[in-house]
Amino acid sequence: MVRFVKGLKLNELFYRQAVRPILRSEFPNLKYAAALIGYGSDVLGYDDKLSMTHMWGPRVSIFLKENDFKRYKNKILSSMSKNLPYEILGVPTNYSKGFVMRDKALGREGKKIVINSIEAKASGMVNHHVHVETVKDYFETHLLLNPHKEPSFRDWLAIPQQKLLEITSGKVFHDGIGDLTKVRAKFNYYPRDIWLYMLATQWLKITQEGTFVGRAAGAGDELGSAFAASKMVKYLMELSFLMERKYMPYGKWFGRAFKDLEISAKLSPILSRVYEAKDYKTRERSLSKAYGIVAKKHNQLKITKPLDTSVYPQSKHKPYLIPHGDFFYFETLKHIKSAKIRGLPPIGAINQFIDNTDFMENPKLVNETKRIFGL
Repeated sequence: MVRFVKGLKLNELFYRQAVRPILRSEFPNLKYAAALIGYGSDVLGYDDKLSMTHMWGPRVSIFLKENDFKRYKNKILSSMSKNLPYEILGVPTNYSKGFVMRDKALGREGKKIVINSIEAKASGMVNHHVHVETVKDYFETHLLLNPHKEPSFRDWLAIPQQKLLEITSGKVFHDGIGDLTKVRAKFNYYPRDIWLYMLATQWLKITQEGTFVGRAAGAGDELGSAFAASKMVKYLMELSFLMERKYMPYGKWFGRAFKDLEISAKLSPILSRVYEAKDYKTRERSLSKAYGIVAKKHNQLKITKPLDTSVYPQSKHKPYLIPHGDFFYFETLKHIKSAKIRGLPPIGAINQFIDNTDFMENPKLVNETKRIFGL
């Protein structure tokens, strides 16, 4: 049985002990970058034994300059097949043929997606996962924009956070061309005005739906109240990622990544009690504490003047406790310098108004969301 090794450690050794020596020997004057970025739980550091079942193992992307790509791509791929060792740290470098998918949701139309897994081999050519790319082509495929140009605010708002996380996580093992490091730095996090717009919008979502928890319970709909509370938990967690300026991953790793946030130590136990609550009042008490914690965190950011962190009844006839989210929304908007961004509809970036995996994985559909913000 193959022993599990964290993918980032495995792939750095794969590059340094297997791939780099071949490049030095066969292509001594070639300038390139090497990295583990893109798809995969190993890029995020969340891989475990179960990850080994598919699309996991020794792999690395080699980035070439535009004028070297056509000349060297096939030569490098062939050289790796002939010369790579059959294992690294006891993990096979060879992959099964697997099966091929053609799906628009998984990349450009007509692109082949091979789903396979590591497979031991003792002789013959290695079916490896050393990929040869150019920085421009890779990022155009991944983000649907030219990485050497400044993204517009519409570009930023239309990129799913999972995609941004994939290209800024992982590790660059070597950058002899410089481009890869520069491009990754460009996407390190949202520009300030975009960030403030997203923060403001998230506060508005909390304000708009915060009363539903109590209103549903008041109408005798306990299940509806629990559902509304679960949405508040999600919104507060999303707000936490924004306040700490961290991209959030998609659903599978959402809770795992939340644990790494600074605010999580205080917030996680309280949010867990919201889920465990059997009645509205218990739910409301926990949510009120959570609202206070995130409101104090907002004030610590010093974006706005200090704002009231207490909760209050919605009205005389609706005594459901909610935070002063509308104040946070309007005060945050004041600090956005761009009139265009300040005047956008209060829906936020794509992750704030769309939660559908097939949509998020379809670049064409994602690109269409730019129309919402004007072309």
